[in-house]
Amino acid sequence: MTSIIYKNILYTTMINNDITLKKEIDKFKPLTYVKNIDYDIFDLIKTFNKFKDKLSILLELNVGDKLSIYNDTLFIDKYNSFQFIKRWYYNQNRLVVYRELKQIMDEYSTFLIMILKCQESIYATHELLQISDKIKEFTSDLLVPFDKLKETYFDTAEVIDIFDSIQQDLKHFIEQTQ
Repeated sequence: MTSIIYKNILYTTMINNDITLKKEIDKFKPLTYVKNIDYDIFDLIKTFNKFKDKLSILLELNVGDKLSIYNDTLFIDKYNSFQFIKRWYYNQNRLVVYRELKQIMDEYSTFLIMILKCQESIYATHELLQISDKIKEFTSDLLVPFDKLKETYFDTAEVIDIFDSIQQDLKHFIEQTQ
């Protein structure tokens, strides 16, 4: 089942949680040698909907907005006079928030890689191709918020690198599904 493979990859990611030591290619290794994946289309849809619910808040971002993450949920902090105090109090500085966002997006990228492997499988179905189109459309929409975040944080190179890395992963999936 897809969910078992996906969960094993996530657990492996959680065990080896030190992102700074991981190379970019490491996250593509878990499914590299898988020829055929026996997947459950309903499980794929359920997983995609969870990611879509979690990440759709990014589509509402404007230049100047900041993100916060509380209990693994993303929130938009609109600009106001006390924004910096609130963010300081809850330890929501830019590096903390965007490293957490990077972890969430790494999980989403792992899911995208799994979708690609399912498409290559001899068991690929019409339903899989339909949900893949929806995933591709949502993934394409996710590129725009990261451009807006880059404009907001133009003065912080490390944060810009995180956004570039996330966009690169998303673009890889989009290019592979064409």
